[in-house]
Amino acid sequence: MFGESSVADDYGADLNRWMQTQGRFHQSVASIARCDIKALESTVRLRSAIKRAAKDSAMNPWVHKAALPRPRSTRKGGNPKPSLSAYADRASVASLRKLGEEALIGQADYKPVEFFERGLHVADSVGRINSAIGKSGTGFLVGEGILMTNHHVIGSPEEGGISALTMNLEENIFGAVKPQEEFKLNPDAFFYTDAELDVTLVATSKRSARGTEVTTFGYLPLIRAEGKILRGWNVNIIQHPNEGNKVVSFRNGVLVEIEGPQGQDEYCYYTADTGKGSSGSPVFNDSWEVVALHHHALPKLDAEGHVLDRQGTRITPAEALADPSRVDWVANEGTRVSRIVAAFETADLPMPFATVRDELLKLWGK
Repeated sequence: MFGESSVADDYGADLNRWMQTQGRFHQSVASIARCDIKALESTVRLRSAIKRAAKDSAMNPWVHKAALPRPRSTRKGGNPKPSLSAYADRASVASLRKLGEEALIGQADYKPVEFFERGLHVADSVGRINSAIGKSGTGFLVGEGILMTNHHVIGSPEEGGISALTMNLEENIFGAVKPQEEFKLNPDAFFYTDAELDVTLVATSKRSARGTEVTTFGYLPLIRAEGKILRGWNVNIIQHPNEGNKVVSFRNGVLVEIEGPQGQDEYCYYTADTGKGSSGSPVFNDSWEVVALHHHALPKLDAEGHVLDRQGTRITPAEALADPSRVDWVANEGTRVSRIVAAFETADLPMPFATVRDELLKLWGK
């Protein structure tokens, strides 16, 4: 099932946005089932993905010919297709679309063992957030001692000052249980929030209550470049649902739709298992790059915008709040990382926050 997030006070604006996108979402679901790349992606987005795949393949042998799967014809014994580099450098519209179509139709389920090693590595940077006023969510380190989560999880420096990040909340079947490490948040050192994009970045303490340095847990860089994922490609989410231990929604969902045209495409929509408390989780592609910041789940709406339960009956927001399990959740929404970075670059920040921002952008390769 999909995530059973609570209906927030400002959920009306989110539902209005979802109302405009829901039709395209269901059309894209059908196109993905048909492997109809022509209905899913533009040539521009395909070209960006292919160029990025070719670059990643050359720089990182782990990517295993990058994010694009092996074309179906090669698995059937046909002639191999030209290399990704050849497509990236000299692709025509027809060949780009053909490659994309074959990638979707022939998507392979197998992955190199390094896929899991990389997943374990990036999971180290994800933790659970709790505040003294009862809020909880998920967050992840995006720099040395800089945490990212949702604005609706930490919406102000005051909320940040009474919140903490707990790392190593994991189940261990083999070996010693990892010690939990709690880091206080330090909004005086750095704080940035954007309510519209539902994102907050805040500094953590340098050391945990046990004296462990926050740098022990690494960080996940935010990549502004597009082409990290296309409609129909798998997504993976590392999260702390229901205030519990860290879990992963592993290749059980796909990117389905993007909010709107260029300039109005801050949000993306995908299928994956989440839960209350998953807000602020990193959404990854199969190369374990962060492609979105998880926002919340979205319900099925009727033609007039009313929320529907699992029997197709209208229910009020108050009823949904009282019992989220009644809601027919059909999609998850996340803020695209490329749009977060673009807004962060131009944000008017005071000193010394502006210096911290510049250091983060350099760390991310900007």
